[in-house]
Amino acid sequence: MHGLGRARSAFLGSDPNTALLPDDLPEQVSRALAEDIGSGDVTAQLIDANAVARARVLCREAAVICG
Repeated sequence: MHGLGRARSAFLGSDPNTALLPDDLPEQVSRALAEDIGSGDVTAQLIDANAVARARVLCREAAVICG
């Protein structure tokens, strides 16, 4: 396994439908939200809020894409 596959396997048991979540997940989510919401997401300010875009994403493995 390589790249994200290795990271993914660290959180999944032998059954891919049974995720093992880290104990500090709520703290991780809180830190991520504070970073983006706190003083504003600096990178989001680089793109006009009214901009429209289209993309095609090809993945070698199953993926969750957001943003």
